[in-house]
Amino acid sequence: MRAYPIHPAADMFPMLAESDLAALAEDIRVNGQGEPVVLWDGQVLDGRNRLAACELAGVEPLTRTLK
Repeated sequence: MRAYPIHPAADMFPMLAESDLAALAEDIRVNGQGEPVVLWDGQVLDGRNRLAACELAGVEPLTRTLK
């Protein structure tokens, strides 16, 4: 799985608690990732929790790059 650096603006959104992140990972494992991780300039702008949950679930994350 590719590692993406986190854009400083992503700090506006808090990370989930460990139990909530585990629940999101299980949901992604069962149902798939509903929203892509948004990248800008090669960095995660939105979706740090989705990215972390995909890593926990062993799922390659869906991404969308803003231009």
